[in-house]
Amino acid sequence: MAAKLSSSMQSTSQDTSLRTKEGVASALAELRQLPILSVVEEKLYYRNQLIDWNAKALQMIESTTTTGKQQFQTLENLHTELTSTLEMAKCQNVKPNEYIEREVKWFVAEDVKLICPESGTWVRNQYKRGCDWRQNYFSIKSVLQPYGYNFGEISTSASAGIVSAIDVSRIKGLLVEHDTLASCFVEECNHLREIEKVVDDWAASVNQVLVNESCHLETRCNELEEIEASRPKGIIANPPRHVVDLWVRVLRWGLNLKIGVDSITEKLLKWKAIQSPELESQDAEFQEVVRLTNLLLASVIVEGQDFMLSNEVTLTPLLSQLRSKTISSFSNGECASLISRREVIESSPHGELLLRRVIGAEADLQSGFPLRFVRDIFWRIMTCSLLQNVSNGGGVDLNDVKMLSSLCVRDSEVSSSVNKLISDAEQLQRNATNVMTTCSKLLRLNCFLHQNELRCCLLDLKTIQSDFKSQQLESAARLLRSSGIEAVIATKLLSVTWLVDTFSHPIIFESANGSVQSHSIDRISVDDLQLLYDRNPVSASSRGGNDLDNEVLRVYNLVKDLHRLAQEWRKTARSLINLDKDPMFSEIIRVETIEAITQSHILSKVKFPELCTLKNAASAAHEVKEMLVNELFRDEYHGIDVNKSRLPDKSSLLAASGDFLLYRFTGSEMYSAIEKALNSLKEISSQLSVMTEDKVTVDWMVKVFDWVTSLRDAVTEQTAVEGPNNMRLVLKVDHALSILEHGHVVFYSIPDEVQQQLSLNKITTKILPRRLSVEMMKQSTFTLGLSLLKWSVLLFECLKVDLDSQDSWKEAVLDVSETYQLFEANGLVATFGGVTAYNDKVVELVSVTANLVVQDEDLIRSLFRLFDKINNSDVFKKQLELERVASEERRFLAEKNRFESPSNIVSSRNDHLDSLLARLSSENGDVASQDEDSLFVSDDATVRDKSRVFLEKSLFKGVETLGLELNKRTRDFVSNMAWELELAIFMKYCSNEALSSEYREKVRSLRFNLQDPKNPMLCTRVVSGQLEIPDLIVMSTDALASKQLKQIRQQVVQDAIKNVVISPGSNKTSSGITSELAKKIRIESIKKSKATTEKPASVPRSSPQARSALSPGSASFSPMQANPPTLSTFDNNALSELLAAIPPPPVVGKERPSQPLAPPTFDNGVFPSMMTMQPPPHESSSFENSHSHGHHIPSNDGSEEFYFTISRLKVSFTSKIFIDQSCEFQLDGFLPTSLVEKGRLPVDEFNKFVNEKSRSDKWKVVIMKLSSMSGGENTSSYKRFYKEYESLRRICMFQVSDTTKVFLITPKFLRICKCVSSLKDLSRTSTYVVVITKEPLSYSQSN
Repeated sequence: MAAKLSSSMQSTSQDTSLRTKEGVASALAELRQLPILSVVEEKLYYRNQLIDWNAKALQMIESTTTTGKQQFQTLENLHTELTSTLEMAKCQNVKPNEYIEREVKWFVAEDVKLICPESGTWVRNQYKRGCDWRQNYFSIKSVLQPYGYNFGEISTSASAGIVSAIDVSRIKGLLVEHDTLASCFVEECNHLREIEKVVDDWAASVNQVLVNESCHLETRCNELEEIEASRPKGIIANPPRHVVDLWVRVLRWGLNLKIGVDSITEKLLKWKAIQSPELESQDAEFQEVVRLTNLLLASVIVEGQDFMLSNEVTLTPLLSQLRSKTISSFSNGECASLISRREVIESSPHGELLLRRVIGAEADLQSGFPLRFVRDIFWRIMTCSLLQNVSNGGGVDLNDVKMLSSLCVRDSEVSSSVNKLISDAEQLQRNATNVMTTCSKLLRLNCFLHQNELRCCLLDLKTIQSDFKSQQLESAARLLRSSGIEAVIATKLLSVTWLVDTFSHPIIFESANGSVQSHSIDRISVDDLQLLYDRNPVSASSRGGNDLDNEVLRVYNLVKDLHRLAQEWRKTARSLINLDKDPMFSEIIRVETIEAITQSHILSKVKFPELCTLKNAASAAHEVKEMLVNELFRDEYHGIDVNKSRLPDKSSLLAASGDFLLYRFTGSEMYSAIEKALNSLKEISSQLSVMTEDKVTVDWMVKVFDWVTSLRDAVTEQTAVEGPNNMRLVLKVDHALSILEHGHVVFYSIPDEVQQQLSLNKITTKILPRRLSVEMMKQSTFTLGLSLLKWSVLLFECLKVDLDSQDSWKEAVLDVSETYQLFEANGLVATFGGVTAYNDKVVELVSVTANLVVQDEDLIRSLFRLFDKINNSDVFKKQLELERVASEERRFLAEKNRFESPSNIVSSRNDHLDSLLARLSSENGDVASQDEDSLFVSDDATVRDKSRVFLEKSLFKGVETLGLELNKRTRDFVSNMAWELELAIFMKYCSNEALSSEYREKVRSLRFNLQDPKNPMLCTRVVSGQLEIPDLIVMSTDALASKQLKQIRQQVVQDAIKNVVISPGSNKTSSGITSELAKKIRIESIKKSKATTEKPASVPRSSPQARSALSPGSASFSPMQANPPTLSTFDNNALSELLAAIPPPPVVGKERPSQPLAPPTFDNGVFPSMMTMQPPPHESSSFENSHSHGHHIPSNDGSEEFYFTISRLKVSFTSKIFIDQSCEFQLDGFLPTSLVEKGRLPVDEFNKFVNEKSRSDKWKVVIMKLSSMSGGENTSSYKRFYKEYESLRRICMFQVSDTTKVFLITPKFLRICKCVSSLKDLSRTSTYVVVITKEPLSYSQSN
């Protein structure tokens, strides 16, 4: 049974027996026979109840559709029964169990969906709608019952006091909704219908009052007020209260209007009765009416201002403003709010009817026209205000007047004035329109062919414009002003007038190719053309925003194009003939350019006042050009003068023969001829108002001649030199410097135009930093211009040489003066170094003074005063005599020893043995195979030995310079000092017993500076103990250098500072040549001083016994000992005697020892041992390891470091240059320290250049290579250089002078460059240096 029941709950089950009343009853009968109660029985029990309920519900549904509605109570009972079945479903016969009860409830809920799905839904919906309707009824009942409506007892479910009034539409809607319910509320519906009837009756009475045509305004108003008082309470009915109040206000306004008009009429009649006929007028009557209206109807007019117009129209802004102004004139205190016409119309369907009852024409007629009376007054006031605005020039438009005229109530004098104004304005508008139409049609044609019609149109436009400005039509014209007709007339008049004026110049309309068709037509002047262009109507139209006609635009374009061409021509012409320009900044003009301007096609149409000036300038330019060539560059000069002999060299203004070169030129006939030619050219050139190429050339040639003249004028015969030859031709130094600076400006700033002119006349000029030259081309002749240039350049170079000589002489004079001042300060004769040499130098300076061309008078007098002091000094004379005697004695002893004392060469056999033992310091012992002048050897012990030998030689050179006699004590003293000096250098610059590059550099630097004959004071200070060895070894190269070398280096640095090139990340500077060579710097030649080292003569060695006398009792020592022998081992007496015996600087030198000195020995005859321990090998460079047959060349200032500056990349690097000993030539001291790039050559051009030079015997080619490059920044700069140039396939060139060039061949081009590729032992990773020169080179000793 349970399975059958479960199957019956499926909607798709075919067995429906348990869904019927009979099937359920049969199933329950079967289950009651069982002895056990089951849940199935409980379920079937509830299904049986649902089947019975479904039958009742279906019956009610059927009766509702057939017989009629049933009471809501029946429906409510059905709903309650269904709800109780669902909520109260539980086990009644079975023992209660929560699980079973939950299952039974679920079954009942599902069974409702199965047994009564439609009836259950219908009952629920109808019950909910009925409850909602009843709730709305109770809410209406609760609101209306306090107002006296009889509803019986108020239900407790009603929500009273929530709403104060009920809208009648809500009641009507509730009654309509009741008709759609399945149940009915009879009593409630009756109550609502009674209320509905009361409201409908009240609304019908309102409509009856409105539609009744027989009622007067007052009756209608009173009835409305009574009906409004009887409005149903608590109910919002139509019409609403505010609408009825609005209607009452409208009706009451009509009554008040009629009453006010009646009062005005009565008072006006009284006023007219008391007025005399003479004073009576319409204006006075109108003023009285306005006064009475303002007094009696002001509030009525303000309240009903919306009714002042006969119909509702949209006023213009001006009329709206006038209306507001008129209404405000009636405001006289507190007024009620205005009545809106639209609001009344939209209040109800009877709103428009109500307005007709009040302000309609028929209603107004019945009332005696009160509204018409007020409207007439209102309109007349507005019209008077409008006419006053027109008279005052206000912005009144014709449309405003027309609209106001349409609002006129009745004809009057005012309306006639308005109509007359409208008529005049319309007539004026029609006339202007007709003229503009005719003008526009004409302007669409070619008016040049219709000039008569255009002039007639111009007259019509002027007539219309006069009408607009006449007094009769002034008001009418003001009405048309807003339409813009008058402005259009003015524009048309301007355009037509401009066209007529333009047509008076027919040349404008000729063909554009410049050919005048009619020669009788006069050209237009440029001023008239400018006036036409300034008055053109297009510019005015663009500002005013008006459109122009096609003909005006066409003519304007013709005038504009012609004006543009004229302005361009005039601008060009004025730029050429502008005399206010500075000639230094004037633009160079070609004669052809001037001629082209004078032949421009614009001249066929336009007349220019500048044309005559340009033609004169062209004529003058041709004259200057022709005269320049004829006078200076065409004909060869045949006069008998300086050109017939060879020009002197550029050594000095004072020739070797004693002639003064300047006077040789300025005193010649050629000079006079040049002066005459230049004066003629200058006179003609001054008349030329433009700057042409020929004028530039003339001006520059005049500057050159003026410079020569200034040099001549600066020559004086006064000189500070005393003696018979004191009257000589000289230049003062300040004048010479000023003239030289002026010459730099003239010669180093030659304009390009001048160079082109000179080139055309077969003359070339070469402007180099240190030299100027003027050369003749082939087939050229000696002309006056060429002679002037060659002689002026010659005098300029001679002046430079004389100034350099004066500078050198000045430096020497200052040096000797400073030395004598020191002597005067300390009183020591030793200040001079050597009195004889100092005296000879002063005498030489005095003798040179007589040959100076450029003289400094103050310095010359100072030199002569110094010379007098020396001659008058007894101390100086005495020391000079002592030195002379000592010199003679030394010369005599030297000659004697040379011929009588063979022991000076070899003193004894022991000396030979000592010398040999000293040299055999290494295991190989091959003394002859070692190079004494090289520190690059494989054994460190040998390097240190050679270092001591070098230092000892240097100290010997210094001792020779001091004039010490080379005896045994002196040699031992020097040997000890050299030993101590070398050890100090080793301890300072070497670590781990290995020699460093700093050690080698320091030994080399001290060797050079200690034996420098130009720096004797350094060796003197070292030997005398004034300069200690620890201080000596830390001194820089600049501190060790001589005074002369310091000055040279300082001069080089100063020149380098002027043109510095800084490489990225480096602090080194290198000199370069800037482009501004003439105007701001004075180029001074720096003399290259080459350090020459004479091979010292040999000095006899002393015996071991003599050497041991200086250090008695000393044992043998090793250089590695902590306390080697020092100068302190000498006693004070011996040292004093040695220093006291130092004579003044020697004149005759001794021969230096040909063998290296051995370390000092002592009494036991034991020599100190050389290095007992061999230090580790020195990490030498690849150059030192791979090249043993050659050396690093020094520069001309003694340094082995060369500075290479690459101008293109703005980088620089330093390196040494190695030359092989197999080289044919010697280049030591030949190249400068700083080399600056001057150009770049492709590889093919370089090969061609070298091939051409090598064929000539005059040129020499020397090949070397770079080496010993160190430092990260230095190496990176070098790598950047060769990578860049290899990528460009260029060879870098350095120009030392005109006859010497240096090239750097990077590794990539070694196989391509023929001069390098054939070298033996060619290094493919090195950069080679190729020197090509015409200078004489000395041959190397190996060759």
